[in-house]
Amino acid sequence: MERYMCTLTDGRTVDLNTPHGADAYLTQPNFPPFSKTLKAVKKMAKKKINGEVKRHLNGNINMFGALFANASESIVEQTSYEELAAWISFMQWVLEIRTQYNRAGTWRDEDFDERIFVNLGCTFRHYPFVEIIYEEKLLQTMAEFMSAQPRLPCDGIAESYCSAFTNLLACLQNHEDGWCVEKIQKLFTKMESCGALIHYLNCCTCPPTWNHNMVNMSRVKILESLQQCTDLLRKRFIRGTPCGDMLEGIIQGTEGHPRNKHAQIQSTLRNIYEVATSISDGVVKQAKNSCRYCNKTGDDFQRCGRCKTAFYCSRECQTKDWKVHKKSCTPMDKSMSKAKKTGNALVQSFLRKHARDVVRAMSAKMEETGLERKDLVLELNFKADDGNTGALPPSLQDPPYFKIGITKRYYEGDRPEEPSFLACDKGTAHYEENIHGFLASIRGMHDKTTNEHLLICVMYPTNPSVLKMDYSSIQMMALEATREMEPAAILNFWEQANQGDKSLQDVMALFENQFGMKL
Repeated sequence: MERYMCTLTDGRTVDLNTPHGADAYLTQPNFPPFSKTLKAVKKMAKKKINGEVKRHLNGNINMFGALFANASESIVEQTSYEELAAWISFMQWVLEIRTQYNRAGTWRDEDFDERIFVNLGCTFRHYPFVEIIYEEKLLQTMAEFMSAQPRLPCDGIAESYCSAFTNLLACLQNHEDGWCVEKIQKLFTKMESCGALIHYLNCCTCPPTWNHNMVNMSRVKILESLQQCTDLLRKRFIRGTPCGDMLEGIIQGTEGHPRNKHAQIQSTLRNIYEVATSISDGVVKQAKNSCRYCNKTGDDFQRCGRCKTAFYCSRECQTKDWKVHKKSCTPMDKSMSKAKKTGNALVQSFLRKHARDVVRAMSAKMEETGLERKDLVLELNFKADDGNTGALPPSLQDPPYFKIGITKRYYEGDRPEEPSFLACDKGTAHYEENIHGFLASIRGMHDKTTNEHLLICVMYPTNPSVLKMDYSSIQMMALEATREMEPAAILNFWEQANQGDKSLQDVMALFENQFGMKL
C-alpha cells in the first residue's frame, strides 16, 4: 500500500492513506485549504502539460483520493462545502483535459485514466459530495470522457467507471435518510440525461480485472435498482433511444463486451429490456386486470393501497372483499411496489410473446383433465437459479418455462403441485415467510375466478405472487401473434371458412384444427 506522508500545521507527520492520518489532516488546527494546492496545479497545467505537470496531477489525484478513501463520514461532513466543491471541480477539470487529449490521440495513458475513476469512486463514498456532484455537472463530464474512448474501453477503465457508480449507489443506500425509490430514480435519471448511463450499460459487460464474483454482483445490484425505475424505462429505454438501442444491442450480441457472460448480469439486462419493451407498447397488447371481488375487467382499476397487488373496480368491491383479502394482504413499501410493477411488466411481456403457446397448452389441459379454465393456473418463474450461474430465469429461456397446473392441487392436502420455486426452500425461514401468504392468496383468488379469467402463479425476481387476468385479452394477443407470424395460414383459414354454408361451430372447429387453440 502506497504511503502519502503529510506534515500538519502542528508539526505532526501523518500518512493520508490511513484512517487516522486522513481524519487528522481534515481536523488539524488552522486547516490549510487544499483548494490552494489544487489551484496551483491547475495554474501549472495551463502553461504546458509536461512530465513535471503530469507527475503533479497524478500525485495530487492519488493523494486526495487516498484522503477521502480513508476519512470518516462524520469528519467529511464537517469539512467546508467550498473545499469539497474545489476537489470535485478539480477532478472535473482533469477529466476535461484527458477528454481533449484522448480525442486528439495524444497522451494516451490508460493507467492514469483508470486512477481518475478509482479516486472518484473513493469520493463517491461520502454523502456530502452527492449534491455537489449534481451541481458541478461531473456526471456529464464523465460521460463526455467515456465518449472519447474506444467503443469498448480497456477493462481497467470500464471496471473503475462501474465501481465509481457502485460506490455512489451504496452511499445513497447507507445514508441516514434511508433508502427510497426517489433517490434511485433521481440518480438514474441524471445519469441518463447526461449520457453516463449508456456508458454504464456498455462497461458493465466488460470482464472484471479482480475478484470477479464480487464485482459482477455489485453490477447486478445496480442493474436491479435500475429495473425498478419503470417510469424511466418507459420513457428512455424504448427502441430508438440511446439506452434502448444499447440494451437491445447487448442482448443481441452487437454491443457490449463478448467476454463477460455472467449469467445474472445477462439475466438482469434481459429483464430490464423485457420491462421496457412491455410497458412502452400500446394498450392493445396489454392483458386487462380483473376486479378481485366481482371479476369485472378493465385497464384503470385501483389497487389495494396496502399490498398494491389486488385490483378493484370500485370502493364497494374492495370493502366487501376485505374479509377474505386481509388474510393475504401484506403491507408493501415504495421499493417493493416498484419491484412488483417490474414483475407485472415481465408477465405482460411473456404473454405478448407466448400467448399462442399458453392458449394451446390451456386447451390441451382442459381436454386432458375435463376441468374448466377457472380451475387451472398458469405457472411462471422469473427468478434466476442461484446454483446455476450459466442460466437465465426459466421463463426467459428459449424455449421458456411455463406450466398449466390444477389450482386445487396447489393448496389442498399435501399440495402435490406446489410450485418448485417455493418447494426448493422448504424448511427455511424464507419458505415460511412466503408460503402462508401464497396459499391464502391463491385460495382466495381461485374462489373468485371464472372461465373468463386466467389465474397466474408467478415467481418474480424477488417474491412469489398470484395474479388474475382477463382471458379474452390474452386470446387477442394469441390471434395477433398468429396474424403476424402466419399471414398465409390466416388467409387460408378465411378461404376455407367462407366455403359452403358453415355454422359457427364448424368455423370454430376449423380454427382449432388449423392453429391448435380454441376461439
